[in-house]
Amino acid sequence: MMFSLNLSIATSTAALGLLAAAGGAQSQETIKVGVLVDQTGKTSFYSQPVTEGTLMAVEEVNAAGGVLGRQIELILEDDNGRPDLSATKARKLVDDGVVAIISNSNSGATRQAISVTAESLTPQLASANSAETLTTLDNSCFFQLGPVESLQVKTMLAFTKTKGYGKVALVGDNSGLSTAAVDQFRMGLGEAGVPIVEEQLIPVGSQTAVPQLQKVRAAEPNAIYQVAQIGPQVVQFFQAYQQLGMKQPILGTFNLSSSSYLTTAKGLMDGTVFTDAFDPEKPEAIAFSERFKAKFDKEATSLEAYGHDSVVLIVDAIKRANSTERPAICKAIAETKGLPRVMGAKGTGFDFSRGDRRGFDPEGVVVRAIENNAYTGAVFSGTKN
Repeated sequence: MMFSLNLSIATSTAALGLLAAAGGAQSQETIKVGVLVDQTGKTSFYSQPVTEGTLMAVEEVNAAGGVLGRQIELILEDDNGRPDLSATKARKLVDDGVVAIISNSNSGATRQAISVTAESLTPQLASANSAETLTTLDNSCFFQLGPVESLQVKTMLAFTKTKGYGKVALVGDNSGLSTAAVDQFRMGLGEAGVPIVEEQLIPVGSQTAVPQLQKVRAAEPNAIYQVAQIGPQVVQFFQAYQQLGMKQPILGTFNLSSSSYLTTAKGLMDGTVFTDAFDPEKPEAIAFSERFKAKFDKEATSLEAYGHDSVVLIVDAIKRANSTERPAICKAIAETKGLPRVMGAKGTGFDFSRGDRRGFDPEGVVVRAIENNAYTGAVFSGTKN
């Protein structure tokens, strides 16, 4: 099996076994699937777990006999989370003969690869990216699997509508991911008639968020939207919140589903609710979590499940197309509706029937909470409740 990055993508000996097992047949007999992953950059902390789920799914498919009688061979490329490198890596994968590319890197890197897959009619799946603009680009073979920011906003607004919060504050960071999400929350709150009394961005690279949270405290909001912060800024936000003795409810976003924060911000996040795409009580999620736990001796999160679902979609499309030709796979993915998946609320699956190349069911986002430094199950789901 061919891999173009170091094996540090896997953090356990069990995961290393996945790398060896995922493509047991000779390369000329396999169906090649490319994966773009941030292994060494600033977003590697969530990109690598997504890829771990991808690797696990491929191992399971191959152990069951593969697809169309052939094994799947993954070719992984580290784009370092850099947009300027991602397109180059995508072109290398296309030249290597992959039938599809799974983008497990960040939204900026994914965006740059789209021009390459558009030229070659190579199916490209953004497994977990939430950026609104990705599917607005001209590429009929690009598909987004996770919930976009506006859908998360609608779900959180539906949840908070019953809480009666009269005025709120927005706190993000100045990364591209967070500022884009803040824009979506500002728009959604405005349309819902919810006053925003303060808005702050924590600078990436800062050592504390106390100055930003002091301004939020002075504005006296009824609740605080903590929007798409990543890495150290998450920890700084919660440290400042506790240090300043603030008591307002915190409404977070999908980024808090990374279990790494249960360690880096241990004991600081209790009582926070956040949007997620993973309901641990969904039957498909239960089965996936049990298999993941047995293999890695750790709990599965939404990140690994995103990676798993990307493989499920590709394999299903190849089967229905009865072909490994790229355009045929594109067409099959675009026609997918009702395919069961791990991610999403109970009763939801892949649905590309709207024609917008966004496969996440509009009612599939859930709201979860953090209690006793652990994630709860879904306490709310959808946009209509």
